[in-house]
Amino acid sequence: MAAPPFGGSLSRRARWLIWWAFLALWTMLLLVPVPETGALADLPPGRRELIAKCLHVVTYGLLTVLSAWLHVPLRWRWALLFGITVHGTVTELLQTQVGRGGSLTDVGWDNLGVFLGLLLTWRWWGRPD
Repeated sequence: MAAPPFGGSLSRRARWLIWWAFLALWTMLLLVPVPETGALADLPPGRRELIAKCLHVVTYGLLTVLSAWLHVPLRWRWALLFGITVHGTVTELLQTQVGRGGSLTDVGWDNLGVFLGLLLTWRWWGRPD
């Protein structure tokens, strides 16, 4: 197998552990209630929403880049991408159950992040095994 495009010195297991830790942390952050006081709550509503949307795009972009870093076989790459997009949708649905406002718009921002992550790593996603 060809050398990974980045992080080649880490074992496959270490890359998966980092990926799972990142996914778990992001999932937790998406599903905990947002405090009504504090630094973020004190921001003007437009700025707070802009920060939240940018965070969705950047995080799902980074998750897509990390997924490329896993170097899974071709037959599993698209399933991994599908799983990332499903994660965005499911966490938005679950947010409605934990007192947060789940939003289809946020799913769109998540998918924009996935798309941008794909643009950054497109050579790896399409390469043969």
